[in-house]
Amino acid sequence: MINLYEQLQHKSGNDLPMKIYKTSGVYLHWHEEYEFIMVENGTALCIINGESVNLNKNTVVLLQSGILHSIHAQPNTNITAIVVSPSFWADKSFSELFNGQISFQYIFDNNNPIDHSVIEILKLIVNIYESQRFGYEFIMKAKFAELFAILIKNERICHTPKQSRKIPEELKTMMNYIHEHYTEKITLKTLSAISFYSPTYIINLFKKFTNFTPAEYITQYRLTHAQRKLKNSFENNLDIALSCGFNSESYFVYAFKKRYGITPRTYRTQQQQNRLDAE
Repeated sequence: MINLYEQLQHKSGNDLPMKIYKTSGVYLHWHEEYEFIMVENGTALCIINGESVNLNKNTVVLLQSGILHSIHAQPNTNITAIVVSPSFWADKSFSELFNGQISFQYIFDNNNPIDHSVIEILKLIVNIYESQRFGYEFIMKAKFAELFAILIKNERICHTPKQSRKIPEELKTMMNYIHEHYTEKITLKTLSAISFYSPTYIINLFKKFTNFTPAEYITQYRLTHAQRKLKNSFENNLDIALSCGFNSESYFVYAFKKRYGITPRTYRTQQQQNRLDAE
């Protein structure tokens, strides 16, 4: 069975066990690496094991290994994601801190000295990573050590049973089905047939771990793909709507405006203007 585990290898040159991405949103997945999500401007919604966290400018979220998460950004929001294996900074003597039994503070909002220090370290890490000057790997490793030293020294940690974050296999099955068949018609009856669970149980499961009903989740997933097409292609609204699983252009426009606050046409115009401004 395919599951939501992200099999992509997050590595940079010289097999560095980390990678930094610029993104405008990521759909539900999990991975073994830690991930720091930094909102540089704009706003975004991050869903973490079913909990909704609103992110504003200069807000950072720290996700530990095995956390089910997604990012839903508003138009023109810029996000930097640092995905890094704990093996980069932790050897066997520190394994207890990074084996899932201990959770670190996970939201940093720049409103106090400790959060500000963590955010500034992450910005330095991004700059060091992008410069790739001689010895940059060693300097980044030291910076990660400094970051976690701040959290440990200031007792920004708690003990958490690892199994409390376990992602139900039945949810993985249904979500992967949606990811593979989002261009097709998917109903609650469809999900019930592939999972052998009742519609009521399925609705409760989705609400608990994604904060959406199954229908809302399907729509949001389709909108993510539509947003990318609007940004990167010249397809018209109708073609994008049909290729992303919407049954009409009018409903696509309605859903897009409800989610992002602007019409698809306005969004595309904004993206085109942003590209011209950047040239």
